[in-house]
Amino acid sequence: MNRLRVRPAAGPTAALAVLSVLGAHLLSLGAAPPGAAAEVAAPLADLFDNTAVTADRAPAAGDLDGRGGSLAESDLTAAGWARGARITVNGTTYTRAAVAPGRPDNVLAAGQEVAVTGRGSALGFLATATGGPATGTGTVHYSDGSSTSYRLTVGDWTAGSTAAAALTLPHRRTPSGTVAAGARLYAVAVPVDRARTVTAVTLPRPDGDHYDRAPVLHVFDLAIRNTTDAPGGRVWEAAWTAVTGSASAVPEPGGWTDRTLRMVAHPNLAGRTLRIRLTNALSPVPVTFGRVTVAVRAAGGSARAAPVPLTFAGQGRTTVPAGGDASSDPVDLPVAEGDELLVSIHLPGPVQLAPRHPWALSTSYTTASGAGDHSTDTDGAAFTGRISYWAYLAGVDLATADGRGTVVALGDSQTDGAHSSPDTDRRWPDLCAADLRRTAPGTGIANAGLSANSLLTDSTGAAGAAALNRLDRDVFAQPDARTLVLYEGINDITLHDATARAITAGLREIAARAHAHGVRVVVATIPPFGGSARWTREREEVRQRVNAWIRTSDDFDARTDFDRAARDPAAPERLREGIHDPRDHLHFNDTGTRLLADTLAPVLTAVLARGGPAGR
Repeated sequence: MNRLRVRPAAGPTAALAVLSVLGAHLLSLGAAPPGAAAEVAAPLADLFDNTAVTADRAPAAGDLDGRGGSLAESDLTAAGWARGARITVNGTTYTRAAVAPGRPDNVLAAGQEVAVTGRGSALGFLATATGGPATGTGTVHYSDGSSTSYRLTVGDWTAGSTAAAALTLPHRRTPSGTVAAGARLYAVAVPVDRARTVTAVTLPRPDGDHYDRAPVLHVFDLAIRNTTDAPGGRVWEAAWTAVTGSASAVPEPGGWTDRTLRMVAHPNLAGRTLRIRLTNALSPVPVTFGRVTVAVRAAGGSARAAPVPLTFAGQGRTTVPAGGDASSDPVDLPVAEGDELLVSIHLPGPVQLAPRHPWALSTSYTTASGAGDHSTDTDGAAFTGRISYWAYLAGVDLATADGRGTVVALGDSQTDGAHSSPDTDRRWPDLCAADLRRTAPGTGIANAGLSANSLLTDSTGAAGAAALNRLDRDVFAQPDARTLVLYEGINDITLHDATARAITAGLREIAARAHAHGVRVVVATIPPFGGSARWTREREEVRQRVNAWIRTSDDFDARTDFDRAARDPAAPERLREGIHDPRDHLHFNDTGTRLLADTLAPVLTAVLARGGPAGR
């Protein structure tokens, strides 16, 4: 099959565009006769016109890329993505079509009208692209006859970002045989108006020079995301969050088998109804959770009362596919201000790889492998091991009736905890959340900090996808996300020698995408790092130019000047004495994280009090 494609452009602009694989921008609002689009829309499965998945015995039956390439049905099944499976990615639940391998299973997007119904905060696409990253504009139609336009970019199935992919399969089918090379599927979300009911979607027509070969966008499923609605007319707010940069080998030789993890989480909200979010993001294999419980912590690994068993869609045991996530059913458990929670996960195993947040700055607990299920133990006697990371645990949400929305702190090691004291919860987001309990009650802060993370550059290790590439997973998918604190850029300067122009373009793109999702943006200036081994005069000039732009840009709803608060007045290229680790002159100590929290809190309080739409 011959199809038009375009060659990706070269240079920094193209590199930044590829980084935007999760990008989606709300473009316009229009009106049409009520139900006009829905009347002509068809279910996605009725429009399938391309075959991406083939069986081992008949690899020639597919042609995903116009060159005889395809995905292996056996790989998808091994990942937990079997035919008809429901897979939740970034809070959006997709269904893989229940069609036999070698039969049409996806749509080549070209402006088709697709029937989709529901309310939520985003519309998710399970998709991939061939011939390069595919970008195009489509339309969301609502039951009142109005519509909104969206802009969608999806990464290439062979050359796109692994860190941003929902699933990377280990093989590709080719006409000459199966090769051991990654094949990628993406879960990409675009904003929708949560106050209106979606009835249909017009798929994009990918951009491209039609005198050349244009990229092709393949859509496998569409779904509405609703991570906000809680029982009794309340809304879910993120009370505690840990984000994941990679899935890595578990540290114990031989892996984990019949082991129970008991992890400590310190919510920054109080309430009576909660749910737990688990993640298997970036893992190539499914994981089974034998039982999961939650309890208020007494001390160490001991609970104040018997742990409460959790269910997932009514079941105590659940399997999460590779790249997927799961939210527990709501449970009633009073959580007071200052309480810590113990989340216990029994892993029947064997587990060789696990998504982990390595820089926890918090001691959690584990049994030995083979010790069995101790998730319901009140005492901590069975938890003889200590761990300094969180595995599989992505969040704790509490139901509120009068919250002002979740605040998401997107950043690097400075947000992840810097060099604050372990087991004290003195990260600046923790301290700022305590301030907001007095000035903006009911506001949760989700810490989306990843040590060594960058604004522009992906990592295949624990530093994770670039901030541009993890926006949907770590920001927009957070329940009731309404405000973003954007504090990135230092690693782009010190580790990647990014230019000021590239950094400011990345910050501007994040602001635009957040505003499209109705999320306000508070941006932070970058503090100095003079005295660090990574300091050079050229890098200092980049930092100064970025900060000068931040202070005058109208792309954001507000700004907080961490640089001005933290710098030494006598040597503005260095941090003030007493607020940083003297060994690296870069990371903040407890006094420094307190300073950042105190600098941000009044700005954030004013933004939350002002309310109103993002971008104002």
